[in-house]
Amino acid sequence: MCAETGIGLKNTKTDRRSERTRAQLRTALVDLMSEKLYADISVQDILDRANVGRSTFYGHFESKDDLLATSLQWLIQWLHHSTLESTNARNPLLPSLEFFRHVKQHQRLYKALIWGRGIDYVSKNLQAQLSQVVERNLLALAPMTAPEKMAAVTNFVAGAFLNMLTWWMDGHSAYSAEQIDELFCELVQAGVQGSLHVNFSASSAHPPS
Repeated sequence: MCAETGIGLKNTKTDRRSERTRAQLRTALVDLMSEKLYADISVQDILDRANVGRSTFYGHFESKDDLLATSLQWLIQWLHHSTLESTNARNPLLPSLEFFRHVKQHQRLYKALIWGRGIDYVSKNLQAQLSQVVERNLLALAPMTAPEKMAAVTNFVAGAFLNMLTWWMDGHSAYSAEQIDELFCELVQAGVQGSLHVNFSASSAHPPS
């Protein structure tokens, strides 16, 4: 029993150290992306900024692309779980309100990722991550939808969100996060409801996990 407890504590400490290292690397990448193009950032640049060794980096990530993709996935999952815990969530498709609020609070981060010095890889990866969340939630609402149609709808929703987000950040920030989310929901949910014949009003209070 004592031995098992000791192993458990050791694993917990190791997990915490690993998460701290991953967080350092995520922060280093975002900082560098605010300074220069993604294509010009090397793994060594990230290591120097995060003060992490090369072997440690490759113990967590295969490449800088893997670091970026994992960072975006972590962010979207965190926002999605925040939506599930929120009593004010009004979009069962994706955590749009939480995303808009997060962008407002961390404008520098998002400008580094998808605006100004944004790159195609970031946009495509972010859209793919959002599409996965949308598809998972739509499958819970309309499980009989044909795969081709589901793929088209999920990509439409994710793409529309990214376009709205970029437009909002590109000089139209007079809208509050709540106002821009309300507009996005009005535009997108109407189309999805008409196409898939789903009722969002019955599910918005309890978005699917």
